[in-house]
Amino acid sequence: MQNKSTKILNFSGQNVYIGLDVHKDSWAVNIRVDNIEHRTFTQPPDPIVLYNYLIKNFPGANYFSAYECGFCGYHHHRKLQELGIHNIVINPADLPVTDKEKINKRDPIDSRRLSKALQNDQLKSIHVFDPKHEQFRTLNRLRWTAAKEHRRVKNRIRSFLLYFGINPPAQLNPEYWTNAFVNWLKNLKFPDQAGTLS
Repeated sequence: MQNKSTKILNFSGQNVYIGLDVHKDSWAVNIRVDNIEHRTFTQPPDPIVLYNYLIKNFPGANYFSAYECGFCGYHHHRKLQELGIHNIVINPADLPVTDKEKINKRDPIDSRRLSKALQNDQLKSIHVFDPKHEQFRTLNRLRWTAAKEHRRVKNRIRSFLLYFGINPPAQLNPEYWTNAFVNWLKNLKFPDQAGTLS
């Protein structure tokens, strides 16, 4: 009886290019090898799931991936790098796109565009902050957003007072929201209850 020989997969030295269209609940993945599209599929949003697929189907290969920066930040990028996948994060505006692709915008098409552009060396990575600087930048952005919203609310209240012809007492300047001015606002009464509730 002859023993059947099993062919062992070996992709040593070959490059595998992966386009990732990243969403909260799933990833659309497109894989290209040797200028040939391997397949497009959907997987859970987990770098380890992708890594396990790659080492099973393309053992020994060099893995290159890319996804567009957005809501998910850089934690996927860092995990992919830890797993040995050479990932880059790109600005969506830098991804080459045809008019036809703009009209037919779907996740599989987006992941295909990413893998193809990655293989053709058309993508440039944005700067990825280290976690400490990323958190500091996020804190600074949140503070700026809160201050902007604070100013917007004050302007709405000033406009409301102006609309109804209400002027604060002479000693209170509406440009400076002192405790005395805030207390005056809290105690402001309108002839009708609807105005007070406003």
